[in-house]
Amino acid sequence: MASGRAVLAIAAKDILTWFRTPSAILASLLPPVAFLLIIFVVAGAVGRNPVALVVEDSGPQAQRLVSILENSDAFRVQRATPSEATQLLDTLQVAAVITVPATFDDDYRAGGPTPSACRSTT
Repeated sequence: MASGRAVLAIAAKDILTWFRTPSAILASLLPPVAFLLIIFVVAGAVGRNPVALVVEDSGPQAQRLVSILENSDAFRVQRATPSEATQLLDTLQVAAVITVPATFDDDYRAGGPTPSACRSTT
């Protein structure tokens, strides 16, 4: 009961301060509003970057990788030829070019830790 009265007394004091000095309202509300704006901008900057995807292998593992990339929430994938991908990157329409080389399935079957021929160009 006593803590409830203390909370009400503090709230009443803050409200009276706001009425006496309207600049206190701005000083109280500006930091959280600025913080929300910064979070909104940062969240938009890091989500779902556009990438060009060049697929040179039609094997099952290459198609599996392509499917994973296209259904990923990390990228907005746009399929392209090598020349289209270069032009998209040069005009800043994509953030990167991911190339699945023609030897992807062969490299996968060779049993290395990862197919080293799959590369990303930024």
